[in-house]
Amino acid sequence: MWPRFAMKGGESLRDTPGESGESAEGGSPAEGDTSPDAEIWTLDRFEGDLGVLISDDGRVLEVARADLPDAIRPGSVVLIHGGVDAEALPPGAIEMSEALTERRRAEAREILDELKRRDPGGDISIG
Repeated sequence: MWPRFAMKGGESLRDTPGESGESAEGGSPAEGDTSPDAEIWTLDRFEGDLGVLISDDGRVLEVARADLPDAIRPGSVVLIHGGVDAEALPPGAIEMSEALTERRRAEAREILDELKRRDPGGDISIG
């Protein structure tokens, strides 16, 4: 049986823009990381037995937790191969990308570090 999933709000994903596998910054998902038919999605959270994935262009996809890779956790980046169909994905279509996950976490850490350097704090007093 193929994994079952649906886009939040019941919308179809088939005609949604951004299915080319390009990231929000443009270009391919990652050099050498994926095939050209792969789309990048990030696990935002779990809601019961569902994993909520968000694409780089903001689409939301709910996937049965059992159909996601075992090691996945919020913030993990997955690749969906062969395009996203609003009804089902073939087995093995969802693949974790450790390289993209680590790259995005490193970018987030750099941004937070920069914000901390620019903000000396102390501008709010509770008391």
